Amino acid sequence: MALLRTVDAPARSWRSVAVLTACVVVAAAPYLAGVLIPYYVNGLDALPLAEVASGAHDPKDLWPQGTVGGLAQLGGYLSLALTPIALLAVGGTSAAAVVQEWHTLPAARRAPRPVAAAFVVLFLVCVILLAWFFTPTASALSTWRMD
Repeated sequence: MALLRTVDAPARSWRSVAVLTACVVVAAAPYLAGVLIPYYVNGLDALPLAEVASGAHDPKDLWPQGTVGGLAQLGGYLSLALTPIALLAVGGTSAAAVVQEWHTLPAARRAPRPVAAAFVVLFLVCVILLAWFFTPTASALSTWRMD
């Protein structure tokens, strides 16, 4: 059992928290740059969601345009599918790390280490970001972006 704890210990380190946090940032950045920022910069947030999703405002005709606009559009388009998958993976990994940490603590002292608390926070961030994709606004933005 002691060998199991030493093998599992590196998986629950601050470095793992940093890597998983970087994965969340890298997964959310294209959605932010390709969907949310153009939505607000182009003033679409002042319109009803039904009009945004109707296709009347084509994303390629709005800001940003040119090479940067093409990259932002591609990133936004791909992020609609890849961001939730990445968030599920990071959230699941964080939850597994918390469960492992909890089961390796002696029953007499169930006080979690700070790294376990960081994994809990990371898990909650993933859950909140995933919940965003089920809101009416996110659904309208997905339809708008896929247009």
